[in-house]
Amino acid sequence: MSLTAVVGIAKKGKLRSALVLIRISPLSPMSPPSFSKLTFNYRGFAGGAYGYVAMGPYEGGQAQYLRVPYAEFNCLPLPPGTEHESDFILLADIFPTGWHGLVLSGFQPGESVAVFGAGPVGLMAAYSAVLRGASRVFVVDSVKERLDAAKKIGCVAVDFTKGDAVEAIIKENGGEMVDRSVDAVGYQAVAGKEGKEVPSAVLENCIKVTRPTGGIGVPGLYVPSDPGAPDSNASKGMLLISFGKLFEKASSHLSLSLPL
Repeated sequence: MSLTAVVGIAKKGKLRSALVLIRISPLSPMSPPSFSKLTFNYRGFAGGAYGYVAMGPYEGGQAQYLRVPYAEFNCLPLPPGTEHESDFILLADIFPTGWHGLVLSGFQPGESVAVFGAGPVGLMAAYSAVLRGASRVFVVDSVKERLDAAKKIGCVAVDFTKGDAVEAIIKENGGEMVDRSVDAVGYQAVAGKEGKEVPSAVLENCIKVTRPTGGIGVPGLYVPSDPGAPDSNASKGMLLISFGKLFEKASSHLSLSLPL
């Protein structure tokens, strides 16, 4: 989406917000253009103002108009025209999320990184690592086109349907675990050739592939409840992971908290 105009300001108590006209990208056809209700959320749910799932009484950001709290502070005016429209779309959401996922892992230039998930966020996390001077970047997925895209930006592609991804990364990395890993998948992770849903699969792989005192960034989405989960624990947001191994490695396990 790209900002084109601020069309109104609303106040209620100390809460100030602006009604902003945005241009919707065809890459985000989640719902047809509509008018997001101008409401106020006192429940304190992070991200509720942007229609984030189960986080407030807002109807979402896929609309002709979007309410942006404190818009005079956190909105970035963009130049007129559509020449850089695709760049604006990336800068509005996907690129910052991928970049921040890498930041959460504690990454420093010269370190090795494993990114699980080669969707838009995963590829942007991997590209961020390349831009910031990673020694090696491994990208794990099962979709050929995604893995090809990872190769184009200088990463080592790992297809988890062809064997254990952790073992493949360690072997390719000279027998060493990586310094940092990024979970860009979340609770809908799948594993094996059959693609069976295993919500904790990526978190578990991050724990296994990251060296002691390394770091794990998690921009992937995890939810407190999932009616379609493969087991009763996962349906309540409770996942089985090797927390003892995580503790033993003293890894910095950091989850996503974007500065909305």
